[in-house]
Amino acid sequence: MEKIQTICIVTPTLTYGGAEKNAINLANEFVKKHDVSIVVFKKSKQLFGLIDKRVKVFDLGVQKIRYVLNKLRKKLELIKPDYVLSVMMGSNIPLGILSFMRHKYCVVFREVSTMNKRVENGSFNKILKIKLMQLSYRKADVIIANSFDTKKDLIKYKIVGNEKIVVLGNPVLPDNYKDLMCEYVEHKWLDNDKYKVFLMVGRLVPAKNNILVIKVFSEIIKKIKEARLIIVGTGVSEKEIQEKVDELKINEYVDMIGYRKNTYPYYNKSDLFILSSNYEGFGNVLVEALACGVRVVSTDCPGGPRDILENGRYGRLVPVNNPNVMYEAIISTMLEPDINRDERMAWAAGFRADKIAERYFDAMNL
Repeated sequence: MEKIQTICIVTPTLTYGGAEKNAINLANEFVKKHDVSIVVFKKSKQLFGLIDKRVKVFDLGVQKIRYVLNKLRKKLELIKPDYVLSVMMGSNIPLGILSFMRHKYCVVFREVSTMNKRVENGSFNKILKIKLMQLSYRKADVIIANSFDTKKDLIKYKIVGNEKIVVLGNPVLPDNYKDLMCEYVEHKWLDNDKYKVFLMVGRLVPAKNNILVIKVFSEIIKKIKEARLIIVGTGVSEKEIQEKVDELKINEYVDMIGYRKNTYPYYNKSDLFILSSNYEGFGNVLVEALACGVRVVSTDCPGGPRDILENGRYGRLVPVNNPNVMYEAIISTMLEPDINRDERMAWAAGFRADKIAERYFDAMNL
């Protein structure tokens, strides 16, 4: 009989983010075989309702990261885990610093992003982040990188050596994703077959380069009169995007609907999903789109898109910030017959949480 292990998952927050959802998906799978806890630093409970009731959740109530070390140390001493899995840099660094002290658990770090965002804010911040990562990541027994680009950056910046890194895609799809897909959502364009609905989902921030799609879409509608664009998400770029929509006078063709807890029905009813990012941590939304069978056009940005789309086999890859190539890719995709829907859905199923969790078990020697 397989020995039941005690696994503690550590995360800074449980807010509406891809890494946090992935952490919950892993916890919900791990708890089917093992004793699982989640330790969260900050009081952010937006996603608590998604956690399996068998998973124990400990909120340290720490609002500033510098106060986390002592509370985290005491909580781990109380839990006495066999394995500690930290799911992003914000918890990797504190846990790595704690690991200079004597402990009996196996330390596993999950690295969810390339270094693009971390080195773009000036030389001092760049040096500080790299030094902290070098100091702490080397205390981990295993580093799980979510893409080959992420692995490449960990080696390039001398964060950790190749021998410790295992590349595993994100556990994006929960057990019930097919049920979520079928939930009813009401929208005037989704409910009318005459429209060709383009979809964007995610945080509205500069790195996502949503403005590129707005510019391209303003040209698309001259060619495809039935085209409509739905944007799901919120963020700091929301005002800028709306201003560009106003400037181009395409308000009647674009609908920014804000955050939606369940985005799967929107993918399911759309004709094309577009990702325009300058870089990605992974690109969970691409997996979600493929799982619902929708066609995809994505920038070939650093991060996961090339891995997820299998070098363009399951969706078109275009250069970053190139409106002309994106326009041609969208037009070509929409004019071609869709004959690969089932293949896309079958490929995306490889990113189901249960399948990825099994690969985590292997990487952690469980």
